[in-house]
This record gives sequence, structure tokens and C-alpha cells, in this order.
Amino acid sequence: MSTRDAFELIDIIPTSIAILERQHTLHAEYFLPLAIGLLKGLPAGKLPEPQNETSWVYVPNWSYANDATEISFADIAAAIQKAASLPDDRQQTDRAQLRSDYVARLVYQSRVHQTEEQPFWTIYGYPRLLGTVARFTNPQLDSHRPAD
Repeated sequence: MSTRDAFELIDIIPTSIAILERQHTLHAEYFLPLAIGLLKGLPAGKLPEPQNETSWVYVPNWSYANDATEISFADIAAAIQKAASLPDDRQQTDRAQLRSDYVARLVYQSRVHQTEEQPFWTIYGYPRLLGTVARFTNPQLDSHRPAD
């Protein structure tokens, strides 16, 4: 990712948060890879291939027990995308599973049923949110782009 892309990514984050309804949060572990994919020219909703290995990990501690697991950023984004792509009837909704599995709970709680188009604030709405935000431009960045 170039320096210019990094500045665009930094612009995308607060703009996206501003569009969300106040009580909703942006799940960076999924949103950021999607935003990076968009900046790399990938279709909306496509995750980029990881370029570098890093020792940084995501620690989802979202269970009712005090256990935490470590997972790479690329792996958590891929797990969320895989779980979200399952049909409603195949998503893991077992209560025990939802208590202990961060991805299963995130996907389950993010889904808004009885609606065709998922709201921006759901993980299902992130590709649409990014598509909307991408139409906004930062004049300071655009003024420094070389002419075609």
C-alpha cells in the first residue's frame, strides 16, 4: 500500500464512522481489509491477499468466559467473510457456539433479518458503505495527483 493509499484509508475511516448511526460501531478487523482491497482496485467486498507476515495478532475476547485466542488479522477477516457468506439457515446459531465463538456471534448479531438491503452498520453493509464513501474525495489529496 502506498503512502497516498494510507492517507486515503485514514480519510475513509472517519467518513465511514460519520455515516453510521451513532449507536453502531465499525468492526475494524473486517472493515479495514475491505477498505484496503477497495484502494487496491478490488471489487467491493473482496479481501486483498496479505502481502507481509506480521507478528501482530487480533485478540477477540468476546466470550462470557475469560478466555482469549490470538488470530492473525488476515485470518479473522477471512473467517468473518466465510461465516457471513453462509445462508441464514447454515449460520451457527447454537447458543453455546455464540457464547464462545467471536466470529459466529459477530456474524449472527450483525445480520438484520426481514430486509433485502443490509444497513451500512452491519458487516454485510460494509461493501456498500465503502462504495458510498469512495465517491467522496479529499481535495488536498486530489490536488497533488498527477494529470492523466
